[in-house]
Amino acid sequence: MKVAFFIGHHKTGSSALQNYLAANYLGLLRQGILYPAADAPGLAANLAAAVADREMFGEGPKRGTRLNEESPHNMLALRLLNEVAGKGVPPWRPDVPPSAQIFATIQAQITALAPQTVLMCSEIFSRLADQGARKVLPLMYRNFGAHECSILLNLRRPDLHIASWHLQRMKFREKIRPLRHGAQAAYADTAHFRFDRIVERWGDTFPKAQMRVRNYSDVIGAGGSVPDFFSQSGIDHLPVDTDKQSNISIPYALAEILRLANFQSPEFAMTVRSYLFRAMERISYLPNDQVELFGQENRTALCDAFAPVHAALSKRLGLAGFFPDLDQARICNPVPEMRAARAALAAVRADCMVHLKKGPLRGFLTGLKIEE
Repeated sequence: MKVAFFIGHHKTGSSALQNYLAANYLGLLRQGILYPAADAPGLAANLAAAVADREMFGEGPKRGTRLNEESPHNMLALRLLNEVAGKGVPPWRPDVPPSAQIFATIQAQITALAPQTVLMCSEIFSRLADQGARKVLPLMYRNFGAHECSILLNLRRPDLHIASWHLQRMKFREKIRPLRHGAQAAYADTAHFRFDRIVERWGDTFPKAQMRVRNYSDVIGAGGSVPDFFSQSGIDHLPVDTDKQSNISIPYALAEILRLANFQSPEFAMTVRSYLFRAMERISYLPNDQVELFGQENRTALCDAFAPVHAALSKRLGLAGFFPDLDQARICNPVPEMRAARAALAAVRADCMVHLKKGPLRGFLTGLKIEE
């Protein structure tokens, strides 16, 4: 039996891949490819799909147990981090079982269904190389290492990755400092920066596994995370559809509005977020490649700190340089974030005067001040 791991990274097409695997669960299983559930609701959803001879999900919101069913292995990774490092499991992941129970649930499916290939997919797997790696990764090996394993890791240039992940945290309603104030320094000892450590610790734990590390720009060039995963993992399966954008990011120009909203109540911050994602389709704002989130000093510090990481990563992979365009990370985009944010806020205000009734949301947006 083969076990193909997709271990991330964050913001490299993981949601599109997970949604594809969940939505095509039954078709994949008929080809001997198992995307195993992690808990009882996931097992029930898979069983319902099989009984009704249909795939699992249509359109609709992704909340609660449905999110657990679409990305079940995120539950495993989050629970492992919780058990070893004490990190919390977020409230939008309800009723996550203990890791031992999840492993047993996956093994029961393998025993009963006897698949040719098992797919384990979670961007949070990359973070298992952080705290507690000496305890967590051996657990993964103990459960899967006896099989023929392959590991796929997608990596994005560090400035692009940190910007994308920082804005993802804003979507999670976290109260965080802006990158222009040096917030990237908090990632220095984590998987969001220590790409070399992900490769080293996963590679050392699974020494016989085929490990492929992909530049995300190459993944995009190959058609996206879904076809690239199957191709790189050597799985004889042609995806029946293409990548869909499943985890939409807030644009750089609108990020400061969302960041400030997060300092209100969580419920109100969610209301602001929902409005901004609707307004994005109606208003004009600068594209990301025109907006500078870091500033020159922070970019220089980031690149200087990443140089030894890049050297270690490249040496491990036997390459002269994994990111051929790494020098571009030192170059600022032309428009400072605050200038882009003020222009975007003006567009948001004009939009909300048309599309929002008088009330707290409209009052917040029209009264908001964006300052350095």
